Amino acid sequence: MLRTFAQTQLEISPLHGDVNEDYDLTRIINCSTDHATSFQPLPPRVSERTRQLFQLRRSLQYGGKSGLQAVEYAEVCKLVRKSLKEDLRARHLAILRKAVQSGQFRAGRKELVYARHSLTLLRSPSDRTPSSCSDPLTETVKTIKSLYNNLYHSSHGPQQPPLDPIHIRLSTSKVEEALKSRKTRSSPGSDRVLSSSLRPLCTIIADVKKLAFAETILLYKSGDPADVANYRPISLLPTIYKVITKALNTRLEKTANNLAILPQEQAGFREHFSTIHHIHTLNMLQEKSHEFNIPAYAIFIDFEKVFDTVELSAIWQALESFDVDDNLIKAIQLLYANGSAAVKIGEFQAELNIQRGVRQGDPLSPLLFTITLQYALNKMNFCNRGFKINGKALPYLAYADDIVLLSNGRHELENMARDLTETSKQIGLTINFEKTKWMKLNNTNDMDEKITEIEGQTIRRVYELCASNVTFDFLLPTSTCLGLPD
Repeated sequence: MLRTFAQTQLEISPLHGDVNEDYDLTRIINCSTDHATSFQPLPPRVSERTRQLFQLRRSLQYGGKSGLQAVEYAEVCKLVRKSLKEDLRARHLAILRKAVQSGQFRAGRKELVYARHSLTLLRSPSDRTPSSCSDPLTETVKTIKSLYNNLYHSSHGPQQPPLDPIHIRLSTSKVEEALKSRKTRSSPGSDRVLSSSLRPLCTIIADVKKLAFAETILLYKSGDPADVANYRPISLLPTIYKVITKALNTRLEKTANNLAILPQEQAGFREHFSTIHHIHTLNMLQEKSHEFNIPAYAIFIDFEKVFDTVELSAIWQALESFDVDDNLIKAIQLLYANGSAAVKIGEFQAELNIQRGVRQGDPLSPLLFTITLQYALNKMNFCNRGFKINGKALPYLAYADDIVLLSNGRHELENMARDLTETSKQIGLTINFEKTKWMKLNNTNDMDEKITEIEGQTIRRVYELCASNVTFDFLLPTSTCLGLPD
């Protein structure tokens, strides 16, 4: 029914030679979805017994208030509370049982939510006092615009669309493949088009400028809820846009695999790679350095807002340096050149001027960032630097932006960290020295060693570090580090 109605709408649409007038796709798809959707009434949350008890209590409440009726009313209230509690518990268990059987835990958790919290009135990170503004909602919009416009500002200016024609074509099979890989329950963007509605309609096109608008939401991380810096921006992009970028990502991923752009040291967002591989490697290094008393140093690098601050010019340079198809690069540039975003606060919108960064929520963003970071790492001089294993050096392990530098010497590790600091600046990244830590993996007792003078910051030494629920402690046996029995 969905496909038939959509085809009928497309056939009766008059052609004017302009894509915006010929195919108002979002309207057609949403109308087709409404036409093909039948809504089923939700099951009642309370049982018939509880409803009857409510009616009985209501009749007693508005009836006479003799002594006997007052006692009866009190007893009925107790029965109502008990019955209602049992009904809600039964519904809760039924939802959990259904989620376990179907494997849809997120859907079950969403069904258990009774209400949504509105966004807290926010203030800038530098302002530690509550705002006395008469219109706090407008003040929140100004705060969000100020923070994120400064965050996304680039010294290179906004991305310009490519002037040359783009010779790239996405086949129907590739679009179908991208649609099938989309999650059917993912939140739609500003177009309100659902992924499940697009699957039968894989031969459609849409206007790039409308597609590139991101309805941005702020997800609370930790810390003061009133501090706007403690939120992560997530882009709710139009579904058609994400289908296109998923197809582009598939092509870029194939190119990256064929050209071996990403080495084995980089495990982020790659098929058949996982954090467990790097965790196992670190545990083996720790075990062997203990066993043979080999000096082993590791520094765990933490970057600040990597997805939001990477320069777009660095992304294009990275793709060109790896000989990625020029038409593919231009297609991605076109999407970013027409990109826009806004955060909705009540009835207001805080429009964002985005000049750098990749969008969190875009299927293409993880691979673009990983390739750009690898471009920066390749510019570092790792010649014979790193932890020596059988005559070979292992300089680092990485999972996307989480990097661990490795070495047999403290001074060499300092130099590697300085080089990474300078190289990462060239692509727009900044190391967060407060969260960057280092540790010595072998068991020599030298508690006073320090790594200093990296951007004038002293990196704190730790003797225990938790990564992916695994604790590394150089004073403990490996079984304890892994949380396993001896």
